[in-house]
Amino acid sequence: KLAEVIRTGQPLRFRDQRGEYILDHSIYPLKDANGAVTRVAIFARDVTKEEKAETALQKSEMKYRSMLEAMVNPVYISSSDFKIEYMNPAMINRIGRDATGESCYTAMHGLDQKCRWCKYDKIKENEHITYEITSPLDDRVYDTTASPIDNGGAKLSKLTIYRDRTETRQMEEQLARSRTLESVGILAGGIAHDFNNLLFTIMGNISLAGGGDELEPDTRSFLGEAHKATRKAQALTKKLITFSKGGTPIRKIGDIEPLLTEIVKEEGTEPDVICSLWTAPDLYPVEFDHGQMSHAFRN
Repeated sequence: KLAEVIRTGQPLRFRDQRGEYILDHSIYPLKDANGAVTRVAIFARDVTKEEKAETALQKSEMKYRSMLEAMVNPVYISSSDFKIEYMNPAMINRIGRDATGESCYTAMHGLDQKCRWCKYDKIKENEHITYEITSPLDDRVYDTTASPIDNGGAKLSKLTIYRDRTETRQMEEQLARSRTLESVGILAGGIAHDFNNLLFTIMGNISLAGGGDELEPDTRSFLGEAHKATRKAQALTKKLITFSKGGTPIRKIGDIEPLLTEIVKEEGTEPDVICSLWTAPDLYPVEFDHGQMSHAFRN
């Protein structure tokens, strides 16, 4: 190295390792009045700790970069002036490009100014923040974690991790709706049972009132209409009871002809309606809910 400095007349700096020590060498040529190198000045500095620290830092950066690269959750790092410094493949896939150097609020969310939910002020206080956002870019819901990154005395950077919970949120909303319907069903069932008991009393009194021979034809007709309306009200209460049980029909296997005969008789009481029924003698039994089947035939 000395010969090179003497030959070129230029200073030279290099590092070499001697045993456990790493030395940083600087050689400076000293020239006479004619510009010829007559002497050299050699400085050596022990940089063993510095070199090992740099090597450890490089390995650490490689390790954590590998971890971020392998994450399925989108991740990005932004600077204090909201510029993107790093994006992992999942984040690149989310927005469709590598937006390093762009403003984070524009690349991440399609905004033209700082996000209203930005947590950088909290990050400056060395806090780790978890919060929920709905991104205007894709209208999806994310659990977001923001953490500070110390750049060694420089301004802090912010590491942000997204966890997509859109489907989870939808399931939570569906569950809440289901619980609401369940509560309504329980209430409807209770009302239906109480109302059904009242209808039994009403029907019993109508039957007793219509049993006398001295009734006028019009009065008997009115009582018949009231009896028929009460039967229909009973059918409605059965539907409410079915709803209160989660909407599951109360099915039984049986002959459907009596139900059809009942419907024809009731509908046939209208003066302008003529109903007739014919059924095959070898009808198979049917599994059906009486109230729902009655409603279907009547409509």
